Amino acid sequence: CALCKKQTCLNRSKYINYQTCNVCYCRCPTEICLTVHKQLKSCKPKKLCDKCHKGIDPKLFDDETQSHPNCSLKYCNVCKCYKPQDHDFCYVSIYKPKIGFDPEEVNDGSLPNGKNNMQVYYFDFETKFVTNVQKDRVELVPNLCCIEKESGKVIEFYGDDATQQFTEWLLGEEADGRHIVYAHNFAGFDAYPVLEYFFSCAMSPQFLFRGQKCLQIVYKPCKLIFRCSFNFFPFPLADFMKAF
Repeated sequence: CALCKKQTCLNRSKYINYQTCNVCYCRCPTEICLTVHKQLKSCKPKKLCDKCHKGIDPKLFDDETQSHPNCSLKYCNVCKCYKPQDHDFCYVSIYKPKIGFDPEEVNDGSLPNGKNNMQVYYFDFETKFVTNVQKDRVELVPNLCCIEKESGKVIEFYGDDATQQFTEWLLGEEADGRHIVYAHNFAGFDAYPVLEYFFSCAMSPQFLFRGQKCLQIVYKPCKLIFRCSFNFFPFPLADFMKAF
């Protein structure tokens, strides 16, 4: 969860009665999430806008109108700035990719002694055929996920919910939330179970596609990157030793 940094409320789609923080005016799915969120440094005091009912940075807040300058404007994804509501024309600006982050600059001050705690993992899915009666088709469902750390330690997740166990473990405290995860067939298959889990939990990762192949997934709240190692070594793993 991007608000409380815990994995107990990842599946936010099942919560109805959200709790509003009286400090930053964000909406937490549960009272536990709200209590933990208030103890974090990310919960900074904001002022509530009377027009859009959102928490606004005090520096941008106008005390006279009880709103902020961009309240009556809308953000244009093409112009990359705020425009009037009736704005229906714009120009295409130079594309500046912002997906991902520099692994050498992941230390945001939250790590002890300024140490870089970035870790690299390698994983692979093993699947089985399952008949989906509702969709009337046969699907490949991961029932085993093996992930290996740089230290050589191997962790395995079993069952039809192996993808959920694997993703929640990465997003949890055990991995400390700063890591790059590689799979050799990530663009061809392994990316799609991960994307399906993110979307089922109403989470919004960034992803990079080339045609129908997903080359990279980035979930910024936990500084998590999934990448396809086939882009670096375009040959089967069985021929890996022959290349050197």
